[in-house]
Amino acid sequence: MLAQIYFIKKNYQKSLDLYKKCLEINKSLPVKARIGMGYCFFYLGKYEMARACFERIIKLDPTCVEAYIGIAVIY
Repeated sequence: MLAQIYFIKKNYQKSLDLYKKCLEINKSLPVKARIGMGYCFFYLGKYEMARACFERIIKLDPTCVEAYIGIAVIY
């Protein structure tokens, strides 16, 4: 939740750091949190990392429309 607050405040690096910390603690992080990570990478200009993040989400859940949209936004 705190990562989302930082994202809304456009502090993408802090948000990403918190998402990464959550992922270290819980490898089965919900897809929605991984989407947040993807958009943090995107807004930080790390497009390859964002793409990789969205592709990972699709591997975990091929029905996740948000991940496909994320890839489309990158391109």
